[in-house]
Amino acid sequence: MKVVFAFVLISLIGSLAHCKTNVAVVDELGNIELYAAHSLRNGSRAMQMLKPQEGGEGYKTVMRYRSYMYTWEKTDDAGFVRRWHIDEDGKLLETRDNLLTSQGPIFIRGSSDDLIEKMLLISPVGKSVKIMEPITLQTEVEIKPEMYGNFQLEPVDAALTAKYLYVGYNIPELKSEGIVMQYDVSQNYTKVNEVRTIYIAHFEIRGQSDLYAVNPFLPSLLTKTIRRWNPDTLEVVAEVKSPCVESLVLSEDLKILYVGCDSVTAYDIADAQLEVKCESDVGGTVGLILFNNRLFSSGEGVTQYSINTPGGCPLIIRTASGVYQGMLGGILY
Repeated sequence: MKVVFAFVLISLIGSLAHCKTNVAVVDELGNIELYAAHSLRNGSRAMQMLKPQEGGEGYKTVMRYRSYMYTWEKTDDAGFVRRWHIDEDGKLLETRDNLLTSQGPIFIRGSSDDLIEKMLLISPVGKSVKIMEPITLQTEVEIKPEMYGNFQLEPVDAALTAKYLYVGYNIPELKSEGIVMQYDVSQNYTKVNEVRTIYIAHFEIRGQSDLYAVNPFLPSLLTKTIRRWNPDTLEVVAEVKSPCVESLVLSEDLKILYVGCDSVTAYDIADAQLEVKCESDVGGTVGLILFNNRLFSSGEGVTQYSINTPGGCPLIIRTASGVYQGMLGGILY
């Protein structure tokens, strides 16, 4: 059985009328493999494979943002962010745009709002978040937090809308505590608010929706927490406990929050709530990504769902069980 430890994403190629949905994964050798989503099944063959260019551990991250694909590659002594063009056949073509980074880990994320077109480069080791121009990869603003009392802050995720940049910082010395800081985009990313919280693993926000977050597994926390904040005041709107949460993604109509772990659970988020609506019957889900009313999960394989169903409940379309295994999406969009 072929095992692929993967960051997986969904890429929409071409027009909405004639679109192709492809799945890109990073395998255990650091190669990027590209598959046509409609042909996912056991034993699927990659339509394209890209081998590492710089040696070392190879590609670690692959992410679709707007019309391009972005990758981060770890070498023996550095790292590289690369921008890729997507051709009419849905294959990746290298551009000349790349950025030298540290060895990382480095997380790449696009803005979560159609009204602003920026990239985020999140470096926990470098203790910085860079806001970049997505074509040239030039850094426009770099956020480096000051000491929080006697403690260093480590950025682990960030989300950008037209109004605010949100950065989730963990405090390594305090094993279960973190901080969310809010920066005003119109004031050149001046910090305007902060809230103390539990450890942050992933953010989720879409446009002017509420801000959602989940904490990672920690021995000091017996359950995980899904927390919902008001995007302007950072007041807690709702929160629920769950024994297992690995990833989360909002529906495009902002009515449902999909949460992945042992299965995919749909939470009703209307009227400032977080209530379970329904749950899929597929296990091993450690990553989710959603586009054009199609939801993909990874774990013990890659599963594609339709959510154009009553109540938005995930309906399985196809599963490539045993072909892929690993993280899908997570903080990648």
